[in-house]
Amino acid sequence: MSASVRQSLLRIWLLVLAAVVGASLMPFEAHADPPGRLFYEIVVTAPGSKSQGWVGVLYDAAGKPIYASPSGQPVTTALGEFVDVPGGHWSPGGMIRTDMAEWMKTHDANVFMDGGSWVFRVYVDAEGSGNEVWTSVLLHGDAEIPPAAIPIYTPMGPFATGGPDATGWARAGWLPVSWLEPTPGSTGQTPPSDQPAPLELAGTAWRFVEILGAPTPSSVDATLELSADGTAAGRTGCNDFQGRYAAADGGLTFTGLGYTKKACAPELMPTDMAVHTVLNRTTGGTATGDELHLVASDGTLLARLVPMTP
Repeated sequence: MSASVRQSLLRIWLLVLAAVVGASLMPFEAHADPPGRLFYEIVVTAPGSKSQGWVGVLYDAAGKPIYASPSGQPVTTALGEFVDVPGGHWSPGGMIRTDMAEWMKTHDANVFMDGGSWVFRVYVDAEGSGNEVWTSVLLHGDAEIPPAAIPIYTPMGPFATGGPDATGWARAGWLPVSWLEPTPGSTGQTPPSDQPAPLELAGTAWRFVEILGAPTPSSVDATLELSADGTAAGRTGCNDFQGRYAAADGGLTFTGLGYTKKACAPELMPTDMAVHTVLNRTTGGTATGDELHLVASDGTLLARLVPMTP
């Protein structure tokens, strides 16, 4: 075999090896692709870094991005009305549904979390038939988050679903909270109280009964213990955590929280992530009767807790 032939075979072998290695490094999404075409997606860019942002993209039937008209008029689709929100590094933007764009004006729309990848996608099947089937999925770390009754926070803000027994959009999967009608009788704000009880938290132990507007499943063990020495500890429903807390003049914050890293069962995953979110966002607390309410800086009620029974 001549030297030139050997060199040619070596080049071919190296190309095959590169292709195999490259394929093994491609991200893998642990879910079955829904039927139909990709209609819309929101992708978090540079997650967990100083440049974190996210971008929303509408697609036409040929898979090409749809942009707002030069005049800045909204784009009306079967999914709703979308507007072009300027964005870039450090900020979200792109084609955003009108209600979500309004929500972004007064809420934290770029939440820094664990640095994992986040993607929201909407697919449509039987398009144009009048009986379209819409499917939405929320991916974290390339794995699909199963529908659950407890809302969760993402870098794109809160998402919710009606759970496996819901119908329509809610049954299809997770959706930004602004896409869903408010829960009847729920304002998402801390109940008014002219004279909230002073926080006496040292040496108390609590159990989460509502997280991000949804009841905590009775089978889930989500707790919070506040020691006299300033230690905060508890369970997320799956993992244990410990850190510090500070309470003064109605303010309540948690710092230095560390969590165990057990693999959560799918049904525990939403609660586990929701407890992370609540503790990170808490800036205040109120004691109402026998309950402890954890609230965010904008007054949003994040969680309701009751005393743990011996």
